[in-house]
Amino acid sequence: MKINSELIQGSHHFINPLNERQLDLRAKKITAIENLGATLDFFDHIDLGDNDIKKLGNLTLLKRYTTLNLSNNRITKLTDVSDSLPNIENLILMNNRLTDINELYQLKHCKKLKRLILHGNLITQQPDYRYKVIAILPNLKILDFNKVTQSERQKAEESFKPDELTDYMNLINLKDATLDKEHIKKLLENAKTFDQINQLEMLLKQQQVKHLSILNEQ
Repeated sequence: MKINSELIQGSHHFINPLNERQLDLRAKKITAIENLGATLDFFDHIDLGDNDIKKLGNLTLLKRYTTLNLSNNRITKLTDVSDSLPNIENLILMNNRLTDINELYQLKHCKKLKRLILHGNLITQQPDYRYKVIAILPNLKILDFNKVTQSERQKAEESFKPDELTDYMNLINLKDATLDKEHIKKLLENAKTFDQINQLEMLLKQQQVKHLSILNEQ
């Protein structure tokens, strides 16, 4: 099922108990986020739970949205939605397929994000999960239904330095085939998750293939 103006107009919408205008697109067999501009930025809250969405992204500018519910989907990837949802405060990603905590860097520029629900994703089983998330997203007030305490903020700040947290993400953002091979190998030695290892190995192979191509041209 694709999101379009007909689906939006035919779906249930109402004023919820928080006095938000809410659009219900739950359980519509939706496979991708698209065409939400057809809502004309009329809603505060959109419920896309119980669908088959694999990626958070492809959003147009929606200034009014403060709450996005994507629970019970198949999301493995996030993209930076700060420009599309500048006023997002509540993001519900419960029971998805996030395995790499570095994906949360994509939310770093969502300065108004206060509440994040990740319960039911594999990343929640990682050691020091809460501290890592708080270090990445220091503006959070609620994480997985629990208030972020001052002691947690302090431990996150002390345990996870910005350089340690961002080194891998900077590499992924570069996606540069000319990246120095030795630098990739060094990062590979320090990789901490299977996703990091797989992506770094892919970059290393790309580097080697490019090197061979250059030699063949000579």
